[in-house]
Amino acid sequence: MTTMAPTPGLISKIFRTTDRPRIPIVQLLDFKTNTADDKKMKVKISDGVNWGIGVFTSGPTEMVLQDKVKVNQLLRLTDYTITSKFCVIMRMELLPMAEGEAAEAIGEPTKWDSAEALTAAAEAEASSAQSASPKPGAGSGGQGTTTPQTGNMSSRVASTNFSSQRPPPAPMSQVPLVAVRAAPIDSLNPYSNKWIIKARVTGKSELRTFSSAKGDGLVFSVDFADDSGEIKASCWHELAQRFHPMFEVGQTYLIARGQLKMANKKFSTLNNTYEITFSYDTQVELCADEPPSKPKVHYRFVPIADMASRPKDAAVDVLAVVTGVGMTTSLTTKTGKELTKRVLTLADDSGKSGSSIELTLWGQNADTFEAEDHAVVAFKGVRVSEWNQRSLGAGYSTTYEVAPEHESTAVERLKTWWESSGAAGVESLSQDVRGGGAGGAGRDDSERLTTREFTERGDGLMASSDPIYTTIRGYYCKHFGGGDDRPLWYASCPKCSKKVVGDDSIGHSCENCGWSGGEPSYRYILAAMVVDREGGMIMTAFNDQAQGLLGMKADELKRAKDTDTSRFESILQQAQWKPYTFRVRAKMDSYNGTSRLKSHVVSASKPKWAEEAKLLLADINKYELPVPTGAPPPVAADETSDDMPVKEEVGMAVKEEMDM
Repeated sequence: MTTMAPTPGLISKIFRTTDRPRIPIVQLLDFKTNTADDKKMKVKISDGVNWGIGVFTSGPTEMVLQDKVKVNQLLRLTDYTITSKFCVIMRMELLPMAEGEAAEAIGEPTKWDSAEALTAAAEAEASSAQSASPKPGAGSGGQGTTTPQTGNMSSRVASTNFSSQRPPPAPMSQVPLVAVRAAPIDSLNPYSNKWIIKARVTGKSELRTFSSAKGDGLVFSVDFADDSGEIKASCWHELAQRFHPMFEVGQTYLIARGQLKMANKKFSTLNNTYEITFSYDTQVELCADEPPSKPKVHYRFVPIADMASRPKDAAVDVLAVVTGVGMTTSLTTKTGKELTKRVLTLADDSGKSGSSIELTLWGQNADTFEAEDHAVVAFKGVRVSEWNQRSLGAGYSTTYEVAPEHESTAVERLKTWWESSGAAGVESLSQDVRGGGAGGAGRDDSERLTTREFTERGDGLMASSDPIYTTIRGYYCKHFGGGDDRPLWYASCPKCSKKVVGDDSIGHSCENCGWSGGEPSYRYILAAMVVDREGGMIMTAFNDQAQGLLGMKADELKRAKDTDTSRFESILQQAQWKPYTFRVRAKMDSYNGTSRLKSHVVSASKPKWAEEAKLLLADINKYELPVPTGAPPPVAADETSDDMPVKEEVGMAVKEEMDM
């Protein structure tokens, strides 16, 4: 049996030259687990003469962990690349030793960059170059030729100079990126400085400004992914202006050079220990031969029920049914920056009978979010928040994907669950505002009370009692006030949103942050009458909720009142008598010795009739009513096909009931 063995001098050729063997055979002398990254492993490879340091990526590492690879095993490297210090091995084949032969180290190898090894390599190259040169007198016409002049290239041994006909490798910036072997993303580390990756853009943030002690600046980030993993790259100041228009989500690029450092998990949500910072010598080239496509995103989904045990600010990915989409609202930060937000309600089949949680989108994600009713959507890079007990918040790098193709099995499972019985009995981890219930238990999203039932429940509260919450189906029918003596808004600070003092004649000032000026921003404080079939109640709707009911910002409505009274009245009239599903908070308040129940709107959304029908079916089935003789069998809330006409009929009945 012929035994395969490494070629002597192979390791030196791999590490020192650009003319590397395509599929070399090496011997594995040792391996050591990387404590910082369990998907990588540091190894020592040899050709019997020299040895060098290599790094196993996730595939070869898995082979070691499965005990398929032994020390002194012969390896055929089918896919590898070289960084400044390491041979990064992505794919390899195992070669057996000769039958009956013990697995022993071949030769007594020395490190390829040691003085002894470099001197031997230099002498070998010089000898090879000299033997390849023509002898004196052998030239054409009898003219003698001389050996080429010894170059100035020096080895890593200071006292040794040697000649070589091979020119030194050109700097990477002078080599076309397409001509260099790309490294997988999961092989990148801070010790490599001459790397190239070929990756698809999976996400790109907005170009935004920031202020610091050093002044104002620009920044954006872009997320890259390939088959091996994902990584975030950040770009600052003038480089941000240069690179931002170059990247498009779905396109593939070659990226070379940049600073690799430990990822700041406060801002990075990707599954990578490191991140890239672009520098002035960073190169980016579009791969024109790669058509734009939907990028494959590397998800690590966490069930909603498990969010309760996740620490604050933990980065998670979630796949869920979007059961509610709030309207976009605007707010002003303490620094005066205008922000847009939208609150979604997500649900999945985790927990006893399903769990739900609120997710807040910001900025461009809030403005552009589009999904069909009850679509299954994957969100990547959201953070766990303690707001409203437990909720999720999106960041600048958060991305979402409707019904991701690579997660088709999970998508179908959630669709089936929601269409059968998902709406009934879902427990929410998000508890409406600022408290809500003793013990911090999640709210019951399936509860529906009438205005009379809610008022009766509230009348039993004491002034010291915790607030109560419920959901009411009703109509916003009218408002109170609107004149100069009782406006629908108040003047607020454009920086911190606190109420300001003063008037239009003398100007306004904020006692909270010190702002002063003639143009404050206006925020709603709307006394709204909500009615249903059993009566009505007055609720206070603050800025975001009132903006959803009236359909425009308070500044715009005030401007309409000041310039065109008839248009102002028309806007208010058009907003009335529209159905909503109100989430309401109530607390007993005492004023001048008199107790009264004060209620305010936490959220107001358009009714989802199919959802409301499912809840009614679930309530009806609780009574276990006898089936009349000759009647069809009762409809179960979890039927998915034959019961659709019945559900539609019940849904219409719910709507007709609210229209009465």
